[in-house]
Amino acid sequence: MTFRNCFTWSFCFLGFIGTLSNAGAAEQIEVPIGEVYNITDSTYEMYQSDSINGAVAVVNGDLNVTANAKFLNNKGNLGGVFYNLGNISITSADGNSLFGTNEATLGGAIYNTNSGKISEISHSLFQRNQSDSGGAIYNSGQGAFIDRIANSSFIENTAKKEYGGAIHNQGSITSIEQVAFLNNSASSGGAISNDVNGRIGNINATFNGNRVLLGELKQGGAISNSGVIESITDSKFIGNRAGDLGGAIYNASTGSITFKGTNSFSGNIAGGNSNDILNDGQIIIADGITTIGSGISGDGTLTVQDGATLSIGSTTLNQGVLNLDGVLSASIVNQKNFGKIDVDKINIGATGKLDLTLGATGIYDFGTDISAGSVSYNDSIYTVSIDGSNLVVKTKSVENIVDSTNLSSDAAVVVIGLSNSSSYSLNIASLNAQSALESGDLGYIEKESEILLGEGKPIVQSVASVLQTQLFSMATNRMNMSDKIEKDIDENVAYGFWAQGLMNTSKYADAFTGDTNGVAVGLDALIKKHYMLGFAFSYNQTDITANERDTEVTSNNFMLYGQYKPNNWYVNAALNYAMSDYVENAIAFGVIINPEYSVDSFGGQLITGYDFGFGLTPEVGARYLYISQDGYDNGFAEVAKTDFNYLTAIAGVKYALSFETEGRLKFIPEVRAAFTYDVISDDNTLSVTIPGIGNYITYGDKLSELGGEFGIGLSLAYNEWNFSLNYDLDIRESYNSQTGSVNFKYTF
Repeated sequence: MTFRNCFTWSFCFLGFIGTLSNAGAAEQIEVPIGEVYNITDSTYEMYQSDSINGAVAVVNGDLNVTANAKFLNNKGNLGGVFYNLGNISITSADGNSLFGTNEATLGGAIYNTNSGKISEISHSLFQRNQSDSGGAIYNSGQGAFIDRIANSSFIENTAKKEYGGAIHNQGSITSIEQVAFLNNSASSGGAISNDVNGRIGNINATFNGNRVLLGELKQGGAISNSGVIESITDSKFIGNRAGDLGGAIYNASTGSITFKGTNSFSGNIAGGNSNDILNDGQIIIADGITTIGSGISGDGTLTVQDGATLSIGSTTLNQGVLNLDGVLSASIVNQKNFGKIDVDKINIGATGKLDLTLGATGIYDFGTDISAGSVSYNDSIYTVSIDGSNLVVKTKSVENIVDSTNLSSDAAVVVIGLSNSSSYSLNIASLNAQSALESGDLGYIEKESEILLGEGKPIVQSVASVLQTQLFSMATNRMNMSDKIEKDIDENVAYGFWAQGLMNTSKYADAFTGDTNGVAVGLDALIKKHYMLGFAFSYNQTDITANERDTEVTSNNFMLYGQYKPNNWYVNAALNYAMSDYVENAIAFGVIINPEYSVDSFGGQLITGYDFGFGLTPEVGARYLYISQDGYDNGFAEVAKTDFNYLTAIAGVKYALSFETEGRLKFIPEVRAAFTYDVISDDNTLSVTIPGIGNYITYGDKLSELGGEFGIGLSLAYNEWNFSLNYDLDIRESYNSQTGSVNFKYTF
């Protein structure tokens, strides 16, 4: 059936669809010479023919598709939807056009003949079309011309037997711009096949998940090229696969491809191995940066022009000839992972450079003789000597690195250690450090280096002190309150069982914060109102956040305490032993570090004071803390076992009053304050063994010697029951620790 003299095809199509509904199938539409048809807001579906070319045959006429046209489930011989001998424009600027599940022998959706012209295909979706060749579009013969394909998507189209899962081009395509090719498949050219006489001007597109796994050829997961592609610009090739050759691109011996702008390849595979490009023809990197993630193979000629950069990372460049007038960038991760240049002939021009990003020391065979004058690298960290195709990479001394980079000695040590490590992840960290150094981000390097060198902040001292002072404070309060709460007890021995919940938060400058939650239980005895003996146990969990380091600490703490108070004067003492397990979760230079180690601590406290009758009690005393930190390996360095000693003098005063109601309910408020000074305070030093350095001593922070301890509390007692609330504050320069506790006790 043929429609003529229509101003818009949508008007004619309404009547046509009505006729087709009764007939059960669409009929072919012919656009003859001299006539113009406009298609908008229309659906054409279910045209079926094995021998007729195209559901819509444009016979030297003009066809314009402008908006919201749908072409679904059509079938023809040449072109499932359009067979073009004339002129077609698919602009669809006001709404996308859809070509879905159409089928043909050649050109699943569009077959453009030797004399056909397509001025534009834009704002269109081609999905699940199929044919033997050209799953969506077949541009047939040298005279076939497509000016522009833009702002469109080609998804899951298939060339069942041969070329071009989305597009097979034998003619000319001026540009393919802002187009996505996703999950298309063929035997050659999963997305695009460009024939020996084909020419494509510019490609700016994303190629993702296209594949050539079936058929005989299995080449060019995204693009197979035997003709000319004048430029591939600002494009991405991600996760494309070829059963045999060219994970992303196969460039035959007759093929020529030029890259411009920023292009990237990642995750492409050929024959089960990582591969981006197989080039047997000519490839030119004209300008910008083209980044290879899986390597280049083949016997062709690769030219990097002046002003252009080809980055091969740690992959292999295998070619017949390499002409280097620009920059070839390669990375050395370690002995197993480094950029290799395996070419039969290399021509390095006056402006040609091999730019090495070094991550590890060693001897590296690049497979091709290289002159020293053509190699550039980070000479503030490394020395490189060249012997034929071998590069010998060594690190400079700590002093030389400090002088040339302005890094601290600790950071320079870390840079050397990363470069001499045999760990792949730490070699990646080394590359990240080099990148930061190149960009001038010295602060980042200093911060990350501190993580790798072991704890530079007084975290262990803080945690151990919190555990000790929490229990000692609780025991001291318990002993000092005993005569006020239990003075009416007549027995020679009065036993008490108590339980306490506590919460602590501590902060050291902007370096770390710690949150501790725990429970404690205890049993004590008041003997003849003058002596007290007790035992306590606490279980605590601490979460410490320090920049990019999080530490989880689990602690078990045991304590013995006692007091002698014959009159207003008293002396009390406490001993504690704590076992703590530390698990760190840190990120340094982008690499995860998870060291685990144990810390044991023990200590004691001795306090004496005089309780004046009006509630004022001055006190003096001393507190001792010993910390033993086990040695451990944090993946970068071996940290030796170390210990620390702290002896603290204490002088303070308390004020407490007791109020009793007629119903025997007692209220005892208390305030307390003390000054502390660490008479002995060991430096926070660690001995670490670092690759390429050996033994090295690091010097970290410690808490200030001078401090203050303040607290308030309220106790309520009724017969054998006692309930108390307490708040304690420990302050030092740049440090504070706050503890809240709730205590219940029963005397029997």
